[in-house]
Amino acid sequence: MKPVAARPSALVLMPTFNGEAFLREQIDSILAQEDVDLYLLARDDGSSDATPALLAELAASNDRFTLLCDQRGRLGYAGNFAALLDAALLGEHRLFLLSDQDDLWQRSRAKRQIALLESTAGSGENRTPCMCHSDLSLIDGEGHAISASFLSAMQIRHEAPARQLPTLLSQNFVTGCTVAMNRELLALALPFSANARNHDHWLALCAACYGMLLFDPLPLVAYRQHKHNAIGASGIVQKLLRHPVKTLGRALEHLDDTRRMALIANELLSRNPACLKDDAKRLLQSVVEILSSGRSGIQKKRALQKIGVEPQNTQRRFYWMLSWILGR
Repeated sequence: MKPVAARPSALVLMPTFNGEAFLREQIDSILAQEDVDLYLLARDDGSSDATPALLAELAASNDRFTLLCDQRGRLGYAGNFAALLDAALLGEHRLFLLSDQDDLWQRSRAKRQIALLESTAGSGENRTPCMCHSDLSLIDGEGHAISASFLSAMQIRHEAPARQLPTLLSQNFVTGCTVAMNRELLALALPFSANARNHDHWLALCAACYGMLLFDPLPLVAYRQHKHNAIGASGIVQKLLRHPVKTLGRALEHLDDTRRMALIANELLSRNPACLKDDAKRLLQSVVEILSSGRSGIQKKRALQKIGVEPQNTQRRFYWMLSWILGR
């Protein structure tokens, strides 16, 4: 009798914070994944609701579910993910999938992303560092459909390899809750940069510089929109109309985007120089040269545009312009 091949496996990383409303549904959708063996590592960031009790209950009833209890206290959204990824790299898993606490996975998500990573990275000791992401659908708090495509709703898109790094330097087009990656990529990305605003942005930059950034156009995650989202989906016009003070405050946070870009470019050049792709090295050196020159802000903006560094959508172009006019 021909031996049955082992099913592919991966570790799912889930940060939580006051997520009791939708957490069980999210975990049920992970446990329902087809044709894969998944393990789940969760870390709670100091919830005041029933989330810790729910996580403890799930961990006690499922030997593939582990809680990370590190006594580090509240780390924030990106810091919570960073703690999970640090812990994941210490283990033996080769593949990792990121999850929010309130979405729903399509049953084929893990299977499709694992197959894409494995077929691209190769085998043996010289696997290519790879990361993949996907589109998402949008649902409301009750699970009703809002939009079939998050990327279309946000006016963003995945880019071809030659355009990935130029775009990512000015705008992130990767949504963290759809990310999957191999150990090779994670090892190059850690520790997380303090200069990137979000973990998914830094991971995408590292994939574009040191490996391969892949994309599945199917909406593999239903991205739930509700009032407690840490990061939600709506355009700049809707945000200004609904929450003008909060939205303008968020825009002002982007005034240091040009400073951050220079720091990120320098960090990517120095972090893993032996792994840095030649075209990425040339682009990053050009960005550093432009941003360190004595040119005016608008002149720098135009010079960057000539080498492809420019945001994709209206919201990011609004922030981008503010950073050049008013930024530091």
